[in-house]
Amino acid sequence: MCRLFGVSSDWLLLGKETEQASAPARCPDCQAIVTGLDNFCPNCGCSLRSPPKEQYALVLRSIIADPVDSNVLYRICKEGTYCPTFPLPEDFSSDDAHRILGNAPRVLFRGLTLDQARAIEGRFFHPNDLLICFDPTGDAPIPRLMDQPYKPSNKQGMSFGATVGAVILGVICALLLLSIL
Repeated sequence: MCRLFGVSSDWLLLGKETEQASAPARCPDCQAIVTGLDNFCPNCGCSLRSPPKEQYALVLRSIIADPVDSNVLYRICKEGTYCPTFPLPEDFSSDDAHRILGNAPRVLFRGLTLDQARAIEGRFFHPNDLLICFDPTGDAPIPRLMDQPYKPSNKQGMSFGATVGAVILGVICALLLLSIL
């Protein structure tokens, strides 16, 4: 019943939400309502007992026809540091990489840390055609990945000079207040 109506059991039984159950638990992957008894999400099958891992996928969102980027993908795959999501033939060539970049949207790499995803993205000549997406399960389908792009935070702390200025201003205001009293 809780899942059906999208409410907590407290609301069903008591007619009101308690402070502890103000928001029903949700699946970290698909955001479906789950109960505390579920081990897996009934909607998508995501494990609810293990904490979601911070892993990302690099998605090709539009076709890249530049041979420079084909060579970049070829070199990344030949290095063997990152495991691509597509099968690599033994005689993998730059032409194969060009065909892969001509088939969008598609996931290029999964299971990356944010730093790894940024490093790979930074090697491409056209990084705007790539998208770093949060991938908590490691196998999320492309539409769901593209709904969860990584967005860098624009929040930055105050610089050292601004901090010193704020402290000096605070001391001056405190002195003025003390002199009035």
